[in-house]
Amino acid sequence: EDNSVVILDSDGTLKTDEADGRIFGSTLVDAANGVDNRIPTFTDSNSLNGEANLTFDGSKLKVAGSVSGSSTVEATGNATFGGLLRVSGSITGSNTLFVNSGTKFVGINKGLPEAQLHISSSAASNKGLIIDALGNQTADLVTIREKGGATALKIDKNGVTTTTSLKFTSGLSGSGAIETTGNGTFGGTLNFSGALSASNNTFFE
Repeated sequence: EDNSVVILDSDGTLKTDEADGRIFGSTLVDAANGVDNRIPTFTDSNSLNGEANLTFDGSKLKVAGSVSGSSTVEATGNATFGGLLRVSGSITGSNTLFVNSGTKFVGINKGLPEAQLHISSSAASNKGLIIDALGNQTADLVTIREKGGATALKIDKNGVTTTTSLKFTSGLSGSGAIETTGNGTFGGTLNFSGALSASNNTFFE
């Protein structure tokens, strides 16, 4: 099929030339809103639109809106979120942070966490968990509640407080005073270099 068209040459001469046959059909693509760094998407079978909310400047891909994925998202650099991060599946990252979507367990340095929060030290000399109180700390650092919702044990800037019985199955060693208004049951050695006072019975097994 001859796709010849008449064109005006640069010297003002009319002549024929062979054209792309797609200009006579509907498969030639046209574009709109073509701005630097915008990524185009198809708006129909043969039209592209430069998306203002989807840009790439050669180093950073920017999406101004929601991102949805059904497979793995991988990044070799840092990820910065200015809002909430909601994940309906598991989070894995070479076991540094692991979230099991089935059990809702979270592991730090633990690929298969066995509790709601499971922290595994990365080296024998590393501390497992440190919580620093502020100088003007008023809220509890750690609160553990009973099934009914009442506080069973709390840790604040002054120390540990419990409203229930404490049971130790191994040695307990302390350099300060231990005070209790309830029963204390110890299955192992209890060593003190400070005072021991109790307003109720203390049993040693």
